Amino acid sequence: MPPVAPLDVFLSYNKIDLTFVETVARRLHQREGLKPWLDKWHLVPGQPWQPAIEEALGRCECCAVFVGASGVGPWQAEEARAAIQRRVSDSSACFRVIPVLLPGGKRDPDPGLPPFLVAHTWVEFETLEDEDAFHRLVSGIRGVEPVSLKARDEHGLRAKYVVVLTAKIDQVDKPLVEAMVAHLRRITGDATLTLERIDPGSVKLRLEGTQAGFDWIELLHKTGQLTELLGFQIQAVLPGTGQAANRYYEKDGNLDFLNGLAVAIIGYGSQGHAHALNLRDSGVDVVVGLYPGSKSWAKAEAAGLEVKATADAAKEADVVMVLVSDHIQADLYHEEIAPQMTAGKTLMFAHGFNIHFQQIAPPTDVDVSMIAPKAPGHRLRELYTEGVGVPALVAVYQNPSGQALKRALAYALALGCLKVGVIETTFREETESGLFGEQSVLCGGLSELIRGGFETLVAAGYAPEIAYFECLHDLKLIVDLIQEGGLGYMRYSVSDTAEYGDYTRGPRIVDERTRAEMKKILSEIQSGEFARQWINENKTGRKNFLAMREAARIQPIERVGRELRAMMTFLKSRKRLPEEEPINAPLKK
Repeated sequence: MPPVAPLDVFLSYNKIDLTFVETVARRLHQREGLKPWLDKWHLVPGQPWQPAIEEALGRCECCAVFVGASGVGPWQAEEARAAIQRRVSDSSACFRVIPVLLPGGKRDPDPGLPPFLVAHTWVEFETLEDEDAFHRLVSGIRGVEPVSLKARDEHGLRAKYVVVLTAKIDQVDKPLVEAMVAHLRRITGDATLTLERIDPGSVKLRLEGTQAGFDWIELLHKTGQLTELLGFQIQAVLPGTGQAANRYYEKDGNLDFLNGLAVAIIGYGSQGHAHALNLRDSGVDVVVGLYPGSKSWAKAEAAGLEVKATADAAKEADVVMVLVSDHIQADLYHEEIAPQMTAGKTLMFAHGFNIHFQQIAPPTDVDVSMIAPKAPGHRLRELYTEGVGVPALVAVYQNPSGQALKRALAYALALGCLKVGVIETTFREETESGLFGEQSVLCGGLSELIRGGFETLVAAGYAPEIAYFECLHDLKLIVDLIQEGGLGYMRYSVSDTAEYGDYTRGPRIVDERTRAEMKKILSEIQSGEFARQWINENKTGRKNFLAMREAARIQPIERVGRELRAMMTFLKSRKRLPEEEPINAPLKK
């Protein structure tokens, strides 16, 4: 049965185009806050479909009809064609039809093409990631005139901008304000919406971003809907110039913004121990929050830190930094931390996943910020003790106190990060770019590249030990050069033979097909598809994840690597992973 609530658009399509249309539907919902309904009558042969399609069409003001490579569409079924035509012909309704041509779709002259398609301008997708076509589709659904990406570029609207919004409210009604803010977040795409102030008579928001949200704020303002529906007025529009992100150093940090405040570090793993110790050594009042029985409890106490149960630590603290793994943050927050987040406190993160994908929704009267060191915890601690520090990112999500950024920079100063520099970002940018880097390059892409090279050499008859050295062990030498001086310094440092092979063979490995897959992966991150998959994996017992982990553990490259590393006494000793066991079986050569 279709949903009871009103719908924004009815999506009608041929079954062979289902995957593409479902992707578009998710983007319409996740990025634009629209409520689409997919026509799936053709997927259930023999089952009555007409009441569902009639009812869904009756709740929409718009129907998008998709045409794929086959050139056929849902109008091939007389009943579907008639149902759409009846809705179009209803004189009492203002109903819009948007013909949509999918990538590779055919729109040849067809005497059987229904009138409701012939009379309209088509939205043509060249690729799945065609932002201009998606923008025109959204404009059509909303019944507004689209502005092309090219035109927006010419007017400089894709540069950074700031919009200050204010609304009058009779009293401090937190549920009302949270609903208003949530709705604005749904329609403002890439923007960061910061709650700057909430008073008994008004609420003030600051909207910062690039482009996606600004169009709709402008349209809502011009049509009066911004005020009539949401109660907001535009107080100021401050267009930016697309300049580089703000950078902060020691002169920009002031520990006074943490003086007299207790900071709770939730978690004592890689990042948690470094944050707690660095802040403590910088003179900050620190308490560590752990669950009773945690193995880390004794470690933290042995380091001279005060340790309490998570809820008690959060209750006592003025600043709460959440440093447990992404997949357990939401449950921990709702059960232990949320009840303690009273007005005026600060909630902090080192990664924006749970905020950006709305697994955690903090109250509107607390500051929400992020300090994300760009190094593992042990390295963060090592360089702090050496007086050096590591770079970090800073972001502000909510700022009702007006001091969220200053307090976050004070935290970064205490960590030692301002010695190197802290770059300003947004929760969205940090989350999406971080996930993309992990999946396409640093972890997923690199792991498969190493394994593919190793397996290619072994399959060709080369010794596994030689393949390991050439495709994995020597990688550190190359990465160290790149980190020290970029790709140019690496190419300067290697032989001319290696450099020539880089230029002539590298593009054959990472070719247009690879880049297209990278774009697809980024799209899955932006739409929330990856987040939903990962969240569901954890909610259903992590069976697939654990199976993949085990399969990776027993790969030949891991077996030979363990044997060779045991010979390398110069490598830093490390604790053996829990699942690592010596493997004595001989390797095939």
